[in-house]
Amino acid sequence: DGTYRKAEKAINLLTSFSLSHTTIHTITQKIGQTIQNWTETAPLQDVTPQKEKKKPTVLFIEGDGLMLTKGKQEKRPEIHRVQFHEGVEYKGKQKRPVLINSMMFESTVSSKEAFERASRWLESIYDIRDTIVISNSDGGSGYEKDKFDQIIGKCQQHEHFRDVYHVNEKIKQRLCFDKPMEKKMRQAVRAYDWERIETVIATTESRIKNNDDKAAEYKESLVKLKAYLHRNWESIKPIRKRGLPVSKGIGICESNHRPFSYRMKRQGRGFSSKGAGNVAAIISARKNGTFLKALTDK
Repeated sequence: DGTYRKAEKAINLLTSFSLSHTTIHTITQKIGQTIQNWTETAPLQDVTPQKEKKKPTVLFIEGDGLMLTKGKQEKRPEIHRVQFHEGVEYKGKQKRPVLINSMMFESTVSSKEAFERASRWLESIYDIRDTIVISNSDGGSGYEKDKFDQIIGKCQQHEHFRDVYHVNEKIKQRLCFDKPMEKKMRQAVRAYDWERIETVIATTESRIKNNDDKAAEYKESLVKLKAYLHRNWESIKPIRKRGLPVSKGIGICESNHRPFSYRMKRQGRGFSSKGAGNVAAIISARKNGTFLKALTDK
C-alpha cells in the first residue's frame, strides 16, 4: 500500500529489527513473482468435476488497461487487467455495493496474457454453458469483443457492452467545440435513438460558421463521431433495453483500477514492466483472497 521507503521507516520505528528499503523491494519482487507463477499453474492442477463447477445465471467479465505515469524504461509500463464477478449485492446500513465472487487478473506483458490467465481460472471454476455472459470494455486494442469470445467459449448468451464512460469521453472529445450539442448527443445516445443522433449531428454541423478557421476540423470531428457511434452501435445499447435479468454490474473494471493506481501512480513513482507486474500481482492476490494460498501451496 505504501512505498518501500515508508515501509522501511515503519519497520525501523515500530519493531526491534530493521530492513532497508532495497531489501523490502527485493522481498516484494520475489513474492510477486511467486504469486504470478502460482496464478499461472494453480488452475491447471484443478480436478473439480464438471458437474460440481459453479453454474451462475449471469457472469460479468471486463477488461481494461491502466497506463502508469512514468517508468524506468523508454516505454511506460501498462497494467492489462481482466476481472470477472457474478453480480452486485448491497451490504450494511449504507448499502455498500460489493461484487459477488470477484476475481481479477493482470499482466504487464500484454492484454492477451491477462485474458489467458483469466480464462484458466474461468474454466476451472465455472460451467457457463447455461450462463448469460455480460462483457464490457472500452473497445481499445486488445479489448475487442472477439477477445472476450475467445475466453468465454460456449455459453447460453453473450452480451457485449462498450463502456459508457469511454463513450461519453469520445463524445466530449469530438464535440468539445459545442457544449450544448455535446449534452444533447449524450442524451440521444443514452436514449439509444439513432434518428436523434443524426438530428444532433445535422444541427451541430449547421451551427458551425464557415468563416471559422477550424470549421473543417469541426466537421471532420462530426464525421468521426458518427462513424464511431455507428461502428459500436450494437455494443452501446443500454443494459435496460436488452431484456437481461440484471440491470447493474458493468463498469467495475475502471473503478477497480484504484488499488493499482493509488500504489503505482501517485507521487511520480516509477516502475519497470517486470517490477510493476510483481506489485500488481500482489494487489490482485490480496483482492482475490488467494495471497496466503499462493505462498503456501506446494
